[in-house]
Amino acid sequence: MTSYQLLEFYEQLFSKLYNLEKSIRDIKLLIDKITPYENELLQLIYTHGVNSINNDIKNSMNKSRNNIVNYVNEFMKKFDLLENHKIFTSTEIEINNYISDNSELFRTEIESIENLFNHLSSVYENLLKYSISKNNSNLVLLIENMKSVHNAYVNILDSYRAINDYIEKTEAKIDEIKGYKTLELQFYNEADSIYDYINYLAPMNECYEKICNLFNVSPTQYPLKVIKVESGSWFQKLFGAEKVMEALAYLITKVVDYVYYTFTKEGQIASQKQLFDLLLTDAQLISKYKDLGFDIDIDEEEVKKTHFMAIKSVQKMICKTSKLKVNGDIFSIDKAFEQQYLLESRKLIIENKLSINNELEENNFLNSKN
Repeated sequence: MTSYQLLEFYEQLFSKLYNLEKSIRDIKLLIDKITPYENELLQLIYTHGVNSINNDIKNSMNKSRNNIVNYVNEFMKKFDLLENHKIFTSTEIEINNYISDNSELFRTEIESIENLFNHLSSVYENLLKYSISKNNSNLVLLIENMKSVHNAYVNILDSYRAINDYIEKTEAKIDEIKGYKTLELQFYNEADSIYDYINYLAPMNECYEKICNLFNVSPTQYPLKVIKVESGSWFQKLFGAEKVMEALAYLITKVVDYVYYTFTKEGQIASQKQLFDLLLTDAQLISKYKDLGFDIDIDEEEVKKTHFMAIKSVQKMICKTSKLKVNGDIFSIDKAFEQQYLLESRKLIIENKLSINNELEENNFLNSKN
């Protein structure tokens, strides 16, 4: 799991914890109120039945206990136990499902979340027990559970802040240079070999240079640069000519969206010709080019050739991933078809390579006869 994936996980986690945050804040406010009196409550329990304690100390202990009891009773009047437990249960189910969908998570993250839910569950349980018994032991347990809830939540929050700080510190700092733009791609399937590095970066550079030529932008003057890559599931952040990067991002999203949609609906990989025909008849693509300041004749032979080569480059990139994020937008194959897609897409790439090799051999043979 890359640092960017982990950051995304925490962002999604906190959005799912949103419904519990009020309860957690209310618990923290209660803890802050009762903390000054907690030690004397414990002393009162541990010295129960000891006659040697003078009345002034006992009175102080009882006063502290009464203060805590009043604060807890005030909390319980405002805290709808049944409604909050219902919210807790539904949130726990949702987050457990989310965790199961993120199998690459580190054990530390999973344990932190489990701790939060275990302690919250104990708070609800001990609130109920205390409301019935009103005894000191249940009161102390309730306080300990509430403190544990706060600590567990802070641990999760600290982990989120740490990964966010790490990304900010380790990522190469790119000044806002006029005429340049970044592009982020996250390939969610596992990738950690040198071949994966080549398979993801080389097609991007091919595609970038093709679009540079289409827009009369010099790839030498505005080379595609790597800001950051992370393996595990592959993440790459790239930097290049602004308008080329915008067109490239748009082209990738169009191809990926169509490939994934077609496979999910029809169970087959969209051919390069299908993608080619789709793009050249896409009014939005032509409009996008115009918005970027390029009035391109989509029927010109060189324009067609450029798009065909760009499509091939994008296909190379996505043949090993069933889920892709492009600048924050996520595209994915339906889970039921993931393995089939990965198998079929790789077969298609091999077939395309064989077709190209056969064509080259045939051309070489014909040339040798002349």
